[in-house]
Amino acid sequence: MAMTQVQTICKALGDADLFSFPGAPSKNAREMVAAAVPHATGEHAYQKEMLAAASTVLASARDAVEAEIKVCGEQGEAAVNAISDAQKALGAASATTQQAQLLLEETQAALEKQAAKAATAEREEQRAKQEEKTARESEDVVLKRKAAVDASMASVQAAEDGETDDINADEMSEVLRAASCEKTLLEAFPTAMSLPKAKRGKFDAMTLEEVKHVLSGHGAMQQAQLDEVQALTRDCWAEALGCEALMEVEQERLEAASQTVREAEADIEAKTAAESSARNLVAAREAERSSALVMQTLAEEKMSRAQQALTALEKLQEGVIPDAPQEGIGEKLADDTEVPHSPQLGA
Repeated sequence: MAMTQVQTICKALGDADLFSFPGAPSKNAREMVAAAVPHATGEHAYQKEMLAAASTVLASARDAVEAEIKVCGEQGEAAVNAISDAQKALGAASATTQQAQLLLEETQAALEKQAAKAATAEREEQRAKQEEKTARESEDVVLKRKAAVDASMASVQAAEDGETDDINADEMSEVLRAASCEKTLLEAFPTAMSLPKAKRGKFDAMTLEEVKHVLSGHGAMQQAQLDEVQALTRDCWAEALGCEALMEVEQERLEAASQTVREAEADIEAKTAAESSARNLVAAREAERSSALVMQTLAEEKMSRAQQALTALEKLQEGVIPDAPQEGIGEKLADDTEVPHSPQLGA
């Protein structure tokens, strides 16, 4: 039994991992103590001093490991608190990202609605401009017809005054036909208008008078049409102007909605990056906790080895003497990975 205790003590003294702390006994010092332990189980004062030296060396390792366990525990606890804080930060970042996503969806929906409004306003503006164009074309047609009637009326007046040189019978015929003039009047008026005033008879005078009457009625009708088409043109112009203004407003709103979407996209990108950073921080804190737990476990294993050696040493100090210690014990310890008689310990 004592032989096993000696081996346990020597093995601990040769455990470089146990003595890796700052200020630990040197390798040579531990080799010296380990070499003496197999021979220090008697009652001589020198033997007791060597066991006391071994106890001091092993106690220093135990105290260092105990401090290491304490530090690892504190680091583990700090890591747990850091994980909690990181998880709270991650939760807040996730909530912020969700809010940003909702805002983006709202702005995208608003953009779609505004795009539809802008498209409708553009179609209305195009329709109003087309109607205005059509109204102006109609106005031009009526103006031309009214001008032709006025010109024909002026020609009749000139003929009555005896001025027959500039009369265009063909143009007047077209105007009179448009005015649904009777055939007999269409056939008679060129002759009546071409005769000098002094040579006209009663029939010629009646013919010219009837032509004036037809032109006057037709002119009044053309004027009424002109008034109507001009009013329509003004209305179309006003509507086109209003539609154009509305289209510009809707286009400005569309651009504003697009800018809002761009800002929301940039915001969610930033929020997503922040959430990712928060998640990475949680992972890092968990890794720190895992590392602290591993280090604590390793330290506890070292503490177990140190404590086993100290317990074995206490039993030796209590007077449990080994069976006839032999000179070859150092070689046996070396075979068992303990400290050899001529020690070659780890650092």
